[in-house]
Amino acid sequence: MSLTDLAALGNFISGLGVLISLIFLYFQVRQMTAQMRLTEKNQQALIQQERYSQITETNLTTMDPIIAEAIAKGMAGSQEMSQTQVSQFLSYNNARLAIAENTFLQHKNGLLSAETFAAFTNSFGAGLSSPGVRVMWRWMKHQHSAAFVAFADGLIEGGRRAEAQDILARWKADLAEERSVLAR
Repeated sequence: MSLTDLAALGNFISGLGVLISLIFLYFQVRQMTAQMRLTEKNQQALIQQERYSQITETNLTTMDPIIAEAIAKGMAGSQEMSQTQVSQFLSYNNARLAIAENTFLQHKNGLLSAETFAAFTNSFGAGLSSPGVRVMWRWMKHQHSAAFVAFADGLIEGGRRAEAQDILARWKADLAEERSVLAR
């Protein structure tokens, strides 16, 4: 075997080594891509879980009858609120608006799905129909980012303005309707 033959064989073995390395690199890149997708899904799940924890914690606050009364009066836009009740309603809305802005910013940064954001937008927009919440928004909007203010103001402008609701009367009417459906 001549020196030229050995050089050609060495080039062939070297090329084969490069090819095998490229194949391994391809599989490593695929594995890394799969791990990145899984990490992204886990991160989104953690964000969603934290969001729901914040919402649940805020809602559990309303189980205190004193705070529940302040929130009910505030949502209805009652003029029969004490200074303490207005402060309680302000604090409640401050928490809700912080959660809403966080949700908005997470979606803006691609960390929240379009489906979740659409559900949030419906719920947040419905909440903004309350006269008391709209007053709180006017009081607190300066504390939020310009993009979130534009978003919330757009929901207010494009949404409905709800009259004060007697939720107990609504509850009883809806129960009666549901029972009549079951009785058929």
